[in-house]
Amino acid sequence: MSNIPSFKSGTYQLHKNTNINYQLNRAIHLSRADIKLIRTIASQSPDIKCLVDVCYSEAVLQEQKGSIDNAIACYRLADFFLGVKDDRKLKAYHKALDLFNKKNYQFFENQMVEKGFIDYEQKKIPYYMVEPEGNIKDTLIIHGGYDSYMEEFFNTILYLRSKGYKVVLFDGPGQGYANRIEKIPFTHKWEKVVREIHNKLNINESTIIGVSLGAMLAPRAAAFENRIKRVVCVGLLPNFYDVLISTRSKRIQNILKFLFKYNCKNAINSLVSKMMKKDMLAEWGIRHGMEIFDSKTPFDFFDKAKNYNVEDIGMNVSQDILITAGDEDHFISIDFYKSMIDCFKNVKSMTFRIFNKHELAENHCQVGNFKLLLDVVDSWISERLLNN
Repeated sequence: MSNIPSFKSGTYQLHKNTNINYQLNRAIHLSRADIKLIRTIASQSPDIKCLVDVCYSEAVLQEQKGSIDNAIACYRLADFFLGVKDDRKLKAYHKALDLFNKKNYQFFENQMVEKGFIDYEQKKIPYYMVEPEGNIKDTLIIHGGYDSYMEEFFNTILYLRSKGYKVVLFDGPGQGYANRIEKIPFTHKWEKVVREIHNKLNINESTIIGVSLGAMLAPRAAAFENRIKRVVCVGLLPNFYDVLISTRSKRIQNILKFLFKYNCKNAINSLVSKMMKKDMLAEWGIRHGMEIFDSKTPFDFFDKAKNYNVEDIGMNVSQDILITAGDEDHFISIDFYKSMIDCFKNVKSMTFRIFNKHELAENHCQVGNFKLLLDVVDSWISERLLNN
């Protein structure tokens, strides 16, 4: 078993729906699924309902065949899109996790990768930790975002270990194990869990790396935790509420903003419910958000989403910061970035890196070429350490 993983590259056009297409690409690059299998699944899945049925059935078949990466990827896709009331959702999560643990048992058995838990508000936050064989260049703390599983970044931490880093990877509130098993909802006060990680693991200096919604949470943690010296934001969201409604027409956006201005809860719930009935993806996204944000109504979910923005904390970030973007990110328009960068007026240094299609990294969080992203992050950190 190689200790230095390989990475696939390329952005594939697999599905006419942009969001579904992205998640299928994510299965290929982060869960290491076979491209031919994912193409077949895409061709049989005109909508989410078909997709989850096909993915779950295919996961069972791939597991029986011993195709572990494919089985894990399909179980994760099914878990991702299944509704919270569907009995298969938790089964799919457990299946993917069990298969992942069996596949990677040697890393845990020989203690190359440490598995542990952090106490957090009378519950448990899981983490993986690796250390390089030689000197430690830096300690990295890595987390995902709105819908991540830390297992997706397992190869990331092995790769960064080979570059000389000590790496801590965790599922925070609202993510993966912390959400599925511990039932911990999302919090925008990310500094609380990051502080506990520093304390528990005796980390005196670190670089924090946040991905997608995690790219907003990382500088939030840095604003309140001075042991963080460098911040990497991969796919930074300006304001989560704005991103959520950006997929709607301008007319709907303006109506929602007007209704929120006057706190019209019932009208907002009614409008969003109608949207959910007409759009399966909207229904899935809002119900998923209500679950992980522990919200009873769409209004409560959107209202909590407003807490996730860089404007509130940007002035308090004083560390070196790297922000990466894809010039064809379907979630975050390049137009958003100027206002985000302007929020960080007191940082020690600011680096903004745009990836493009020629680099195969134009999509959200550079999923099409994750190795390139990691190499850029490594170079940036190395330069900061040299200059400090």
